[in-house]
Amino acid sequence: MDDRMLLAALDPGELEALAIMLRHNVPHQFCTAEGPATRALCHLGLEARGVSFERVLVQTGLTRRLERWMTERAFQSFIARGLRERKGLQR
Repeated sequence: MDDRMLLAALDPGELEALAIMLRHNVPHQFCTAEGPATRALCHLGLEARGVSFERVLVQTGLTRRLERWMTERAFQSFIARGLRERKGLQR
């Protein structure tokens, strides 16, 4: 998936959050359960500032049964894919 397709898969709130993090260098973390948003985080080199939806729930004591795509495991899979894509884009 090229950057334009990935960009089209993001919603306006995700785009705005990523832009703020990139432009203003704020120390915030980016929480999402969405694959395209997580992968975009990697494309921008911000993967260390991402956090899964499941992790936030656990940290706040609000554990729940989640859909598979909302888990820490899925988040890490999205991160790995985004890093592979970023590496491929740098060629």
